[in-house]
Amino acid sequence: MTRQLYMCIFALLGFTGLHAQLNVELVGNLDYEPTLADIWGYVAPDSTEYALVGLTEGLSIVSLEDPTNPTEVAFIAGESTTWRDIKTWEDFAYVVSDNTSEGMLIVDLQFLPDSVQFNYTLGPIDTLGELRRSHNIYIDEFGLAYLAGSNLGSIIVLDVKADPWQPQFVAKTPSPYAHDVYVRDSIVYTSEIYEGRFAAYDIRNTDSIRFLGSAITPFAFTHNAWLSDDSKTIFTTDERANAYVTSFDISDFSEIKELDRFRPAKTLGEGVIPHNVHVWNDYLIISYYTDGCIVVDASRPDNLVEVGNFDTFLGASGGFSGAWGAYPFLPSGTILVSDRQTGLYVLTPTYVRGCYLEGRVFSAEESGNGQNASILNAQVEILSDEVVTPELTNTEGLFKMGKAVPGEYMIRVSHPEYITKEVPLTFENGVLTEVEVYLEPKQRFAVSGRVLTATTSDPVPGAMIVASDGVFTYETQADGEGQYSFAEVFEGSYQIFAGTWGQYALGNFDLNDNLTEDIFVSAGYYDDFHFDFGWTVSGTAAVGHWERAIPQQSTLFGIFECNPGSDLPDDLGERAFVTYNNPGNAGQSDVDDGFTLLNSPPMDLSKMNDPVVSYQPWLCIRFPEIESFFVLASNAQDTIVIDTVFTDGNEGYWRSPTEIHLKNFLTPDVETRVHFMAVDTVGNIVEAAVDRVVVFDAEVSAVKPVAATGDVRVFPNPASDRITVEVSSELPVEIARITVYNSVGQMVFTRTWEAGQSRLELPVQWGAGMYFIQLTSGSTLVATRKVVVQPE
Repeated sequence: MTRQLYMCIFALLGFTGLHAQLNVELVGNLDYEPTLADIWGYVAPDSTEYALVGLTEGLSIVSLEDPTNPTEVAFIAGESTTWRDIKTWEDFAYVVSDNTSEGMLIVDLQFLPDSVQFNYTLGPIDTLGELRRSHNIYIDEFGLAYLAGSNLGSIIVLDVKADPWQPQFVAKTPSPYAHDVYVRDSIVYTSEIYEGRFAAYDIRNTDSIRFLGSAITPFAFTHNAWLSDDSKTIFTTDERANAYVTSFDISDFSEIKELDRFRPAKTLGEGVIPHNVHVWNDYLIISYYTDGCIVVDASRPDNLVEVGNFDTFLGASGGFSGAWGAYPFLPSGTILVSDRQTGLYVLTPTYVRGCYLEGRVFSAEESGNGQNASILNAQVEILSDEVVTPELTNTEGLFKMGKAVPGEYMIRVSHPEYITKEVPLTFENGVLTEVEVYLEPKQRFAVSGRVLTATTSDPVPGAMIVASDGVFTYETQADGEGQYSFAEVFEGSYQIFAGTWGQYALGNFDLNDNLTEDIFVSAGYYDDFHFDFGWTVSGTAAVGHWERAIPQQSTLFGIFECNPGSDLPDDLGERAFVTYNNPGNAGQSDVDDGFTLLNSPPMDLSKMNDPVVSYQPWLCIRFPEIESFFVLASNAQDTIVIDTVFTDGNEGYWRSPTEIHLKNFLTPDVETRVHFMAVDTVGNIVEAAVDRVVVFDAEVSAVKPVAATGDVRVFPNPASDRITVEVSSELPVEIARITVYNSVGQMVFTRTWEAGQSRLELPVQWGAGMYFIQLTSGSTLVATRKVVVQPE
């Protein structure tokens, strides 16, 4: 087992410059060959501070007498395991490990640095049996040790005060499996990870332990919890990608209230996982895996503000690499971080209070009662180099946020229905700035016209019409004379679809005044499943049938996206046809024991010279070599397989359009249909989807799918890290600005498009979901593109 001290190398490479940091400085680092687990601290009788570092192979005790040169003074070997947790009582350390049979390690630290005495205890615990493993341990102010996730079940309480070498059984709590535990004033707070909640139990009477209350955490995978200094607030982590650290008011256990949620702004949507949160002096010190150590001001628990960070991990965001634990309780104020790959970090924080911003957003237009209405979901941004997550106003128009660095900054307040406004403000540490912002409503116009056939100008009764600018979508149906109207539409450039099953049009119009627009449809079939045109489902599968739905992401092995998390970008609405639309583990929600068949309504293709069917499939499969997704076509006499969808791995993704000339397989007639079949008869994992099915005559280009406005390309799409926006040299206008909106119309990004620029890379920091990228020149909208952002 080797130990290497890399401080000299880090200094030569400008180590601190390579790591993201705010108000936290690197003092020392000790690298280990094995992987690290949790960490704790200890102060010896002579005031020397020590780091107690959990390793896969045992416990490392590190002297911080010279914090710039952390030095291992003792190592105690143990069984190999990923999980090793440490707590102290007076001069003793108690170490537990999961997935082992070594019991609990007890270490006498009082003779450091010269020697340590230790012993593994496997002794019987009352009538429960031998303690072999435990996931976590906490020791309260009364010398009671609480073991969570042990082989003996629930929470086991041991007295380590009376005889530190021989802990005595006290009680067993009635809680379900707890992954972690925190205790104060004889109230036990359990992180019941598989219940998705934290819970509180009164243990003052060990013969009658009383349940007090519980609350579900946002991602329902509660990993740990820690109490505020005044015991009125508890802070929780969910060990899930893109999850929150959440604050709850527990002053009344019968009415627990969520107060706020926090995620690091710089890596929002990149799959970063919070692990453990601790509280010191109303600061949260959080180990955030690939984001390292994050410091959050929680003195206003309903407004959590990031005020410090140090990234110990240089790899990509997401996953379980990086910072496991962050210990902030040493008298020196030093923070100790255990990074699984890069070792022990000794950090010096500069604790500052946040610059708090709270306010309310109103409409500048008075309502009938003479009051200004509050605006729901207005987005508030602080424009600064420090990345701050934008906030949305609640039903009362209220918002709360903040930043770490003081100064003069603009805030930008926006809403799709109002004119964006910027307001200058002064931010000071520890000072609350309050503001009221009034937004002017945008103008609205009317659109009306008729839907007519392109060949004869006959009206198309009952035609479906939808217009979208990427932020707003308007939908209606023509009357018996083909008349349609939209009464109030916001100014902009809209893509429009009109049609029925068998004739359609795709086009664009610019709206900056009341407009009369006739829409001419041509023969052809277009279905992105925004409308229900009457597809049917049949088959023999026991589960996993096709359904028209907004896709909900499932994963394979917890890694690969299996069921898509959204429909195709750049089409209408959010729906696709998917198999077994259920989030979670794909192995529990996929096609099983047969086939599921998706059947189009009949199509009259007898008059088309060269009918082509175009579609975009999705396939996720555990065993790629097994054929499981087939495309078929049928007429009145025959049904033929026209395509087989293959995949080169487990990951599901939307494919580029596939075009099949139907006359190469059968004679198109008035009863032609297309079918999509997903099959699993061998215990495979199969999830399929299909979107944007188009049938057109290859010899009549006018009815082929029409591209959106402007020659603008966005790729990759879906994306997870960066998005490239590229424009052709043929665009007739000079683009002045690029803006990104989320699916409910809040602006999440904007910047100037420089003259002569043909390509721009955007870092994805907005979170997983669907977004709309708009290119504008002055007041003219050049183009809108829909893009899907997926977790990395």
